[in-house]
Amino acid sequence: MTVSVLGQGRTSAALFWLGVVAISLGVAFHLPDFIAAKPMGYRMAGMPMSPLMLWGMALILVGLPCAAVGLLPRSRADSAAGSLRPVVVWRADSALTPRHWILIAVLSLAMVIDIMKPSLLGFVVPGVGREYGLAKPTLTLLPLVALTGTAVGSLLWGLIADLIGRRAAILLAAIIFIGTSICGAMPSFAWNLAMCFIMGLCAGGMLPVALTLIAETVPPAHRGWLLVLLGGVGAFGGYLAASGSAALLEPHFGWRILWFTGMPTGVLLIVLNRLIPESPGYLVLSNRLAEAAATAQRFGGALALEAQAATAPKRRQRESGRLLPSVAMTFAGVVSGLVNYGFILWLPAEMRKAGASAGATDGLLLAASLLTLPTAVLAAWAYRKFGGRVLLFVLLATLAAGFAALGLSGPWSPGGDLRFIAVVSIVMIGNGGAAAVLLPYAIEYYPLAMRGRGAGLVAGGTKGGGIAAQALSIGGLAPTSAALAVPAAAAALAILSIAHRQPGARGDHAMVGSAPPFESA
Repeated sequence: MTVSVLGQGRTSAALFWLGVVAISLGVAFHLPDFIAAKPMGYRMAGMPMSPLMLWGMALILVGLPCAAVGLLPRSRADSAAGSLRPVVVWRADSALTPRHWILIAVLSLAMVIDIMKPSLLGFVVPGVGREYGLAKPTLTLLPLVALTGTAVGSLLWGLIADLIGRRAAILLAAIIFIGTSICGAMPSFAWNLAMCFIMGLCAGGMLPVALTLIAETVPPAHRGWLLVLLGGVGAFGGYLAASGSAALLEPHFGWRILWFTGMPTGVLLIVLNRLIPESPGYLVLSNRLAEAAATAQRFGGALALEAQAATAPKRRQRESGRLLPSVAMTFAGVVSGLVNYGFILWLPAEMRKAGASAGATDGLLLAASLLTLPTAVLAAWAYRKFGGRVLLFVLLATLAAGFAALGLSGPWSPGGDLRFIAVVSIVMIGNGGAAAVLLPYAIEYYPLAMRGRGAGLVAGGTKGGGIAAQALSIGGLAPTSAALAVPAAAAALAILSIAHRQPGARGDHAMVGSAPPFESA
């Protein structure tokens, strides 16, 4: 059979591409005004919107719903046999194929682009403050609004992924990336806030959805370690792409050009859409069994029938049994957000207060960012060997121990104290590893029908911690570190309390007979 590329037919595909063209033209209509601002150093604050820009905004407002409607799947139910239900199964000895690696490469690019968007804030904020003449309290609204958008987006996109599909949710985020790139031409700070919130919505949602799609398209034996590795690679690549874009473009075109990078990166993901399949598991849930069988076969799986799951009371009991684990994982996400968007942002200023030079501060942060990749590689190996629950506990306990040491071991000399460098490195490794492991563990934990929402909830917890960090005041490096050790230790214990067997993760299923054993998705 032929699997449709977008939606469920020619009309859906036509609507989608019509929307993409309208949005792209709408963004292009903003470029002449931006280029015309070159003599003023690309400063556009207070400038009136030209008729061309207004037409561009109108095209974007028309294009977004067209493209979104084009992504909606049209219901097409296939029948299953009586009391049996279809499941996607994989050979227990399945290996990763070239098709898998192509998909991994495309979705890794999507994750890099996704993480790049909020990472650009650190490079944009100083230029925004200078151009609009904003005081610090007003300027802090920009990262706060953006983080709020990512928190809401994590929850919203998880729901969207469960309703209309993983692939459709990724493409919808790419469309919005294109449309919100006009933030680079907005003449007022209020418009920047609005665009950053909308950009945050899709930036917060794409990462968990992309990892969920990978989890449902690769054999279970490779799922955990691969998700951990890709999460680390995405974080490392996203920051590298943001810093590289800022270094190459901002000196010549100002801070506004960094927002315009949303257009080519979003278009690139749209162009690569043919290489992104829909999750075979989601297709089964949608009763599109023929498509599910075809997609599973392309990636080394198969469709099988098994007896219906437990009765309704037992299903309700299982769902209620996931409440406390959900709270534990979300709380771990909040701790990660407090560290990423709080401690790491506060650290440079506190080091400078203690007498460290700018070179020493920047060097430590550079080394910390470079630790991300090897930490992810080691975490992927440990995940495969020991499992996500044990590894996540160890990493959170390491983070708590690092904070305790930093807070309780007396005065530090950040300028040249090797003890300080070693302890901060322990904090960075514990936090970086926990951040890389948490979302893959959540994706494996939740059952197929609620995996998007579950992953979105945990990702939203991380952004919620970031929002809380913006409202906290730091009272010095040592007391803040000692205070952060408490929730980190509590998160470690909460993870340890999760039942060892992950009730909804793999749903182990064996096909008896002469064939090699299979596992279900």
